[in-house]
Parts: sequence; structure tokens; C-alpha cells
Amino acid sequence: MANTGTTTPGRVRWWMAGLLLGPITFFMSLDRTAIVIAAPTIQAEYHFTLVQMSFLLTSFSWTYALLQVPSGWLAERFGPRKMLYWANFLWSLLTALTPAGSGFASFVVSRGLLGAG
Repeated sequence: MANTGTTTPGRVRWWMAGLLLGPITFFMSLDRTAIVIAAPTIQAEYHFTLVQMSFLLTSFSWTYALLQVPSGWLAERFGPRKMLYWANFLWSLLTALTPAGSGFASFVVSRGLLGAG
């Protein structure tokens, strides 16, 4: 049987998923690593110690890692579209709120919540 040039719906679905999820994943990973570039400025501005900066930079990673399994359960329970929407919404909101931090505790909490989002 000759190939007529059409693609199966399954292939189109995977291409569309890649084209839609690829940019979101790129920007989210770019955002979570961008704080490393700003870390020296944040440290100097707020007079954080090296230990405090370590907590600040890892607070995101700990909550992100700890909530992977519950996030997967939520995606199965409520559907990936809804959960991706809420993850993106929380991520955007908490990224915007991060600079509003006024001290060590508020920065750690906002970065931790960002990891949860």
C-alpha cells in the first residue's frame, strides 16, 4: 500500500503535545535556574550569608522533588490539562511575587511555594 502523505492522528497528537509543552518546559526550567545569576546581587542587597543563600537556592528544589509523586497523583485524578493549567498559573503568580520578598524567610517561602507550583 502506498503512502498517501497523510499522518495518523496519533502522530499529530504527539507533535502537538511537543510543540505546546516544549516552550512551557523551556521557560519553566529557565526561570528556576535564573535565580543563580541574580544570587550575588540578592546576597549583597539583603546581606544574606552563604548558608542562607544555600537554603534560598535549594528551597525550590526540595519542594519540587518532594511533591513530584503527589503532583502525578493529582494529574491522574483531575486530568493533565487542568493540572498543567494550575501549575502554570501558580508558577507565574509565584514568580511575580518572588521579588516582593523583604527578607530571608519570605524569600525561602516564596521559592518553596514556587517549587510546589
